[in-house]
Formats: sequence, C-alpha cells, structure tokens
Amino acid sequence: MPVIGRLLLEAFKRYKDDFIAFSPIFDGGFEAEMTAAIKAVRDRRRPVDVFDKQKKLTKDLYADMDSMQEQLRLLGEYVKMAEGDLQTLYRHYHIREARKALNAKNAEAVVEHCEQILDKVVNDDAVALEVVGFDGAKLGVFEGLVVEINEKNMEQNNKMDERQEVKAQETALFDAMYGYISKVSNVGKAMYTYRDKQRFDDFSVLHLKGRIHRKGKSED
Repeated sequence: MPVIGRLLLEAFKRYKDDFIAFSPIFDGGFEAEMTAAIKAVRDRRRPVDVFDKQKKLTKDLYADMDSMQEQLRLLGEYVKMAEGDLQTLYRHYHIREARKALNAKNAEAVVEHCEQILDKVVNDDAVALEVVGFDGAKLGVFEGLVVEINEKNMEQNNKMDERQEVKAQETALFDAMYGYISKVSNVGKAMYTYRDKQRFDDFSVLHLKGRIHRKGKSED
C-alpha cells in the first residue's frame, strides 16, 4: 500500500495544477500531509515484531508449565506417602485442580491452585512432608516455578495488550494514508477518464497494482 501511495503522490505532483483547479483542498499543505501519511505507514512499528516477542514468551511459559506438571506429579506422591500424618487430605490439596489447569494452559488458574498448595505445604504439613523426603530444596524448586509462571504470564498479558495497541495504531495509520490515496485516485480518474487514458492509468489503483506485479515478476 505505501508503494501505491508513493506512485499516486508522484502523479499528483506532476498534475498538481489540475488538482488545485479542481478543488482548493489540494493546495497548501495537502502534498506534505499525504507525504507524511505515507511515511508514517512505511516507518510504523509492525505488530509482527510484538507478536514474535509474545510467541517467545508463550514458549517459555509453556516450558515452565511442563516442568510444573512433573513437580506436581512428584509432590502428589509425597502427599500420598505422608497422608496419615497430614492435616489436609490429598483430595483437598488442589493438586488435581492444578494439573487440570496446566492441561488447559490456564496460567492464572495454575498459579491460584499452586499458591493454595504452597499454603498447605508450608503452613500445615511441612514437617510431615519433610519426613517422607519433600525437603526445603524441593520446596524451593516448586516455589520458584510458581513465581516464574506468574511473572511470565503477567508479562505475556502485557505483551498482548501492547500488541493490540500497536495493531490499533497501525490501523489508524493505514486509514489515514488510505484517505489520501482514495481522494487522489478518485479525483484523478474523474478528471482524466474522458481526457487522457495515460493519466487515468496513473491514478488507477488497479492499474498501479498490475504495474507493480509485472515489475516484480520481471525482477524475478
């Protein structure tokens, strides 16, 4: 689209007097404004850049969630071994719920359930679990994963918001540029439809697209 805009702008400059004679809106700052609108699109921050960063964040988050699956499986066995000495029954430990949330890739629910698990492990059953082998080192690994999942999920959400904002900004830039393209193209075609076929083609977006396509094929 910026290429189409540039070609139309060049045609506008060649026949600017005709446009001004058609309407005074083409006098003054119109040329500079159209130039700025095309440049803004060409130099824009592309949503794909934000998407690539978000994609990496998602990959890292899912890797942590896979690790959490293993940790929950192991913790579940410790809880079962210590069950006779625990204040909380296994079925109330939120381990099943956390694993279900992991399978659904629901990071918020994973963190919520894991925080409830940590509360039971740290405040209610630390001694009984340590007796069967769930010591401070293993607890540290589990706590670290909860923190990482929570932080990466928040970062991913922020990146999603950023992606939507960038997309909205890009849409606004394209809309502004399209307004100039449409105006120049429509007026140019109206002025030259019955007067000059060559000039008509210079303002026909369809013709310009064909010209760009043919040029691309010839360069191949």
